[in-house]
Amino acid sequence: MDEKNLILPLQIVLPLPWRWVRRVALPLAVLFWALAVFWRAPMLLKQGGMIFVASPLTTVPFALVLAYGIATSAVLFWANRHRMRGVLRLNRGRVVGALALAFVTPIAVFDWVPWIWGGLMVFVSGNLQGLGIMVLVWAAATGLWYPVAALIVSGTRSRWLRFGLFCLMFWAVYAAFVLFGGVAHSPL
Repeated sequence: MDEKNLILPLQIVLPLPWRWVRRVALPLAVLFWALAVFWRAPMLLKQGGMIFVASPLTTVPFALVLAYGIATSAVLFWANRHRMRGVLRLNRGRVVGALALAFVTPIAVFDWVPWIWGGLMVFVSGNLQGLGIMVLVWAAATGLWYPVAALIVSGTRSRWLRFGLFCLMFWAVYAAFVLFGGVAHSPL
């Protein structure tokens, strides 16, 4: 047994290579900016009820946030690709992270306020059938967020960085809604 194979299992948590995140995020941000400005904004302007459609200048920060969210997930996946079985193994931190992300994931943006799944569950809690459907969809959303939460929890050492990356995922979904869905006037 050589020394390289002996040391490899001890390297459980890899630091996040930030230069790779930037290298992936900046071209993605340009792509999202172009899609939002030249493809989606003209469609949104034709619809009524929009109070905000991102202009070319205001699209830049939203495109950057969305790109950094996707790039962070992609780089974490690439850095942990050889140990995905260990990354996706169930544990409490990963499940709680996925549940929290699914609970606060924006599903719409009205009047700049994100409508989150958890808020709608509380709003519909009087109707048992509606609440049951909402809980099932929350469970499905948790399953979708689990790989991202597992990559964040297992790929970063700092708890503050983990919290920041979970917040980045929330804001990336919010930015995607603002860029590609516009901000509509609230029906309430």
